[in-house]
Amino acid sequence: AAAFARGIYSNQSIQKLQFDFPDTGTALPKVLSCRDNSKLTDLHLNGQIGGEVARSLALALGELSLKVFILAVRLLSEDDFDEIIEALMSLTQLERLHLCDSEMFRRRCEKLGDVLVRWRPLNLRWLRLSWNDIDDESFRCLIPGISKCCNLSWLGLEGNVSITSA
Repeated sequence: AAAFARGIYSNQSIQKLQFDFPDTGTALPKVLSCRDNSKLTDLHLNGQIGGEVARSLALALGELSLKVFILAVRLLSEDDFDEIIEALMSLTQLERLHLCDSEMFRRRCEKLGDVLVRWRPLNLRWLRLSWNDIDDESFRCLIPGISKCCNLSWLGLEGNVSITSA
């Protein structure tokens, strides 16, 4: 993992980066702390992360200029999830946000909805919340935040429990 991180760290031309965990999970904090990652516009994270890696990700989001952020991870603690979701507000250029397979029960939907209300992401065009076990009650918590996404043109909700009466 250390050699991989050094290689990515020294290459500052990468625009799109995808990590599949747990294989490279320990390398992620080193890669994201790269001294100049201004060209990185797309970050895709799949698998399971938590603890130090999740905290490093939340800190790194404040330094990135992402246009696409895909987070498809399970087993995040509530604190780790909250920290990453709060960090989204620093991504002012974000156009596509995919939070998939992240077990978005009511509390997490409340958190995301609250962040979307405060953030008011002007550039967000795509929001995908697929395969999160979202039900009607949880979706109602998202509605105030989604309504603040004034340029949203695509909302993906496939594979959830039931979203019928919201």
